[in-house]
Amino acid sequence: MSPEAKEIMMKGVRMLSYMLIPIFGIPILMNYMFDQSESVWVKIMAAFLVLVVVGFLIKSISLIIKGLFHDEE
Repeated sequence: MSPEAKEIMMKGVRMLSYMLIPIFGIPILMNYMFDQSESVWVKIMAAFLVLVVVGFLIKSISLIIKGLFHDEE
């Protein structure tokens, strides 16, 4: 594996490791927000937060795959 490929892959793994806390924390937060809060804005922000975390997960997994199949061309 080339140094470039390792760099790309490590960037994806690092991003994925940063997303571990929100992956497990967001369901707890969503449950609390939808049960306790009457504000619509809080619910919209919770849904937006879920979309942001899912986007980062997709980006990190794509970086890992890109690093695995990196060409030297």
